[in-house]
Amino acid sequence: MQIFEGLKDEELITLIRGGDIRAEEFLILRYSSYVRSIARSYFLAGGDAEDLIQEGMIGVIKAIAEFDAARHVSFKTFAVYCIRNRIYSAIRNSMRGKHSPLNNYVSMASCENIGIYVENAAFTSDIALDPVEKVINEETCNELLKAVSELLSKFERNVLELYLEGLSYAEISEKLSKPQKSVDNAVQRIRRKIAQYLEKQGDNG
Repeated sequence: MQIFEGLKDEELITLIRGGDIRAEEFLILRYSSYVRSIARSYFLAGGDAEDLIQEGMIGVIKAIAEFDAARHVSFKTFAVYCIRNRIYSAIRNSMRGKHSPLNNYVSMASCENIGIYVENAAFTSDIALDPVEKVINEETCNELLKAVSELLSKFERNVLELYLEGLSYAEISEKLSKPQKSVDNAVQRIRRKIAQYLEKQGDNG
């Protein structure tokens, strides 16, 4: 794969159009970090971000298949758009017809807050939403982040921050000098606490 390292995305697309499967595999791998960063900025209470990562990878494949240089848009811009679109569509589909608060994805990227942030927030903060829905999402997110600061331990907040940045459990473990099992347990506790909070809010509403 080293032969592809110095090539631009658009050059790889040209090779892919010529039937080079290895070039396609390389380009998909190149964008896997973008997918992870975007997907991990959405936290599913009681769920697993891996589902969104899979959706995002489908977005990369779609971008490769549909990219048209004649549109005068870089492949990166088009790919990020496809990734976000696929992930957001998956979120909307998962929520359609479901009313349980446990089905709600919350975008931490759109909130200014208590020290929980996403380094790549620019990729997710400008997804097109209905204005009313966007306001509601912002209010809900800010309330959730305030609750998170009170519900989570310092270790759990650190884990969540790194998790939302897109780090794997192994990377979080290394960064915090904690066993990977501790990180896994912390993520499960975070999901449980936020799910319980959202369920309580639903009962009160």
